[in-house]
Amino acid sequence: MKKIILLTITLLILIMAFASCDTGDNGGDDKPTITGYYFNRGEFVEGTSWTVIITNDLYPEFVYAQMNNISGNENLFEDLRTGDKIKITFTGDIKELGAPIISVYGYELIERGNIENIIKAVPENTWELWKSAGWIDGIIRE
Repeated sequence: MKKIILLTITLLILIMAFASCDTGDNGGDDKPTITGYYFNRGEFVEGTSWTVIITNDLYPEFVYAQMNNISGNENLFEDLRTGDKIKITFTGDIKELGAPIISVYGYELIERGNIENIIKAVPENTWELWKSAGWIDGIIRE
């Protein structure tokens, strides 16, 4: 009886392991996505090119993530402006080196926006951190 139970458990484990295997050929259709607001620090602090997405789709503790362009198109974010609502496609990996960093394949513009979207989306504590670091010089939050 013990052998039958052990064999059944082993068989179930093997079935579950094979069922969860990824062939790696997803055709690009099921890459992870995040929706949020585009923010380019360079629009406010001259000489910088720090582009982020403001979102709560990552983790509750992360309000934003720096976007690393891996699309092969060096001008990927060129047509975006701060406050635009976008849906990005990324690798799914999140590197946590200070600010979270995500590697982006591309994006879909959902709607045009402006700095007001950022002001509304960023919590007060994050806003104060950015302000003290000089990241949002010239932006007034009322």
